[in-house]
Amino acid sequence: MEILTVRNLSFTYPQQAQKALEGINLTAEEGDFIVLCGPSGSGKTTLLRLLKRELAPFGEKTGEIRLFSKPMEDKAISPFDVGFIMQNPYAQLVTDKVWHELSFTLENMGKKGNDIRRITGELASFFGITAWYHKSTDVLSGGQVQLLNLAAVMAASPKLLLLDEPLSQLDPVSACDFIQMLVRLNRELSLTVVIAEHRLEGLFAEADQVVLMDQGKIALSGAPKQAVPKMQTLANRQKLMPLMPSAVQVFTELSGEGSAPLNVRQGRNFLQRTYKTTVRSLPEKTVRQKGRCVLALRNLWFRYEKKGEDVLKNLCLSIYERETLCILGANGAGKSTLLQVMAAQYRPYSGKLSLSQGKTVALLPQNPVNLFLKDTVKEDYTALLRRCGMEERCREERIRQVCTTLAITDLLDRHPLDLSGGQQQKAALGKLLLLQPQILLLDEPTKGIDAAAKQALAELFLRLTQTGPSVVIVTHDVEFAAVCADRCALLFDGQIVSEDTPAAFFGGNSFYTTAASRMSRTMYDDCITCADVVEICKANGKLQEETI
Repeated sequence: MEILTVRNLSFTYPQQAQKALEGINLTAEEGDFIVLCGPSGSGKTTLLRLLKRELAPFGEKTGEIRLFSKPMEDKAISPFDVGFIMQNPYAQLVTDKVWHELSFTLENMGKKGNDIRRITGELASFFGITAWYHKSTDVLSGGQVQLLNLAAVMAASPKLLLLDEPLSQLDPVSACDFIQMLVRLNRELSLTVVIAEHRLEGLFAEADQVVLMDQGKIALSGAPKQAVPKMQTLANRQKLMPLMPSAVQVFTELSGEGSAPLNVRQGRNFLQRTYKTTVRSLPEKTVRQKGRCVLALRNLWFRYEKKGEDVLKNLCLSIYERETLCILGANGAGKSTLLQVMAAQYRPYSGKLSLSQGKTVALLPQNPVNLFLKDTVKEDYTALLRRCGMEERCREERIRQVCTTLAITDLLDRHPLDLSGGQQQKAALGKLLLLQPQILLLDEPTKGIDAAAKQALAELFLRLTQTGPSVVIVTHDVEFAAVCADRCALLFDGQIVSEDTPAAFFGGNSFYTTAASRMSRTMYDDCITCADVVEICKANGKLQEETI
């Protein structure tokens, strides 16, 4: 059965000369699992929102969208036929209790009480929600909230499920669980799934169709095994290849011949049957010498309510000059709370926080939209610098420098709410850099941005910390942390339980580690990035043909 047909779809936002989408053609049959990938701003979010009538952005649209063999505008198509999961888990909650969140949609559909109880009970069991069915939604972790959102959407039994980067705020374990639940819904209920995502580890191999978008167009589409060789023929393959899973990147860089591995298991098998293990480890990387301590946390205790549970428990941590520290941990572990304590937004009830004299702190919140007050990014930047007393000529130069550094000049005349999640992140970071703080606190800065932008961000932090601010990053993005961090720390049960260099940190972890590490650790030691794996494989050389 035909679920979705998009024919020659183009879309332009108001007052924008460049089309956000151009000539899009896409078909989905019942039970298809389609993965949309591509650079930030390539049109993935715009396309998904155009497929959901109630969320469609305002602008000039041409072409045709058909849902369930009917024109999208047909009133016979119920709003409940198309489910939508947003990037920010908390933005989709409408009630304060888990049980009410599950029943809310059913109430709006006019279901009877007995039917509501039956369906919510079934949903709670299927999605593993029974243990926290009666809890308040404000005590749930990000992973639990996103799972609850999925269950609430599925209460209406949609025929088509659209997901806009649902993994972006989930820790590695929660992301894996969410993917497995999506696959189960797709396989067992024949639910058609269209998901836009940057985090393709564990997702890419499950797709029936991969659609790669670039600059508002579909660059290629096909089954995963077909998509990889197609990508190698593209003129801009160097830009697009970092978007792929680690196994694909390593295979393409080393060989590119034959059938590409799509996941960690296949990547490990490829390495084991192809490369020697004479050299077990790479030379130790040069570690930047620590500067003086600029922010010290000693025996901190914090709770939100006087009689509530402690979130931070006797926590100790030091931040040094010219370093990038990445803090990892599960959803709900208290990472964002820790940043807010560092930024003096919250006061611990016990312990000591010492900030070096003359040092200023700036915090990028988890939801970057909260930083914007004006109708365009440039107006927002200008208003901030005007409040700081900066002259107009200096304001323009400072804005130009920051926009050049982050490659966001084309976003200046856009409304912040019209930007993709990744573009919002970069625009918000730009606003902080205008202030030139000495300590930069970033809560999930890579959320919603593509691999090329992450690499540029890592290089930016390296440049900044050589002469400028210390950078503290809370992140679930283990691949990004492996590339950019000088130190990594794990927050668990309110304390920093592990702290080390990226190689030692990820090399010693089994779950909070990179795909490259999991893929290579049976053969090589502490190879935590794709570049590490490629380098050590080349150093070892291939096995003799007769032994392959």
